[in-house]
Amino acid sequence: MPNSKPENTDAKLVQEIIPTNDSQQENRFFFLTLFLVLWLAAYLLWLTTDHHKQTVRLPSHLTNLATQLSIASDEIVMLQDIELLSEETTLEQLQEQELSPFTTEAVVMAALLLIKSRSVCVY
Repeated sequence: MPNSKPENTDAKLVQEIIPTNDSQQENRFFFLTLFLVLWLAAYLLWLTTDHHKQTVRLPSHLTNLATQLSIASDEIVMLQDIELLSEETTLEQLQEQELSPFTTEAVVMAALLLIKSRSVCVY
């Protein structure tokens, strides 16, 4: 077995004095860094949101008509896909065919309701 003792017995003993640390300064730096990271994240989130974007809610009496028009437009697209309806369908053609949400009475009624209720809620 090799000898585990150093061969040079003239080595000087070096003492290192380690100051006691109450970690107050380290805590301060940690919480300051944590605060800055959280503040930066919140600021970047605030910058990425669109402040000018507004949601418009239809009045309750127009919601039904809007749903009917949405469903009808989906059905028109389906009929065009299976080639039962021509590709260039206009609103006048749909009104002539007396389809439910596109009848002249429904369009006039919707226009009157929209004019009557100028109080469209913006949130």
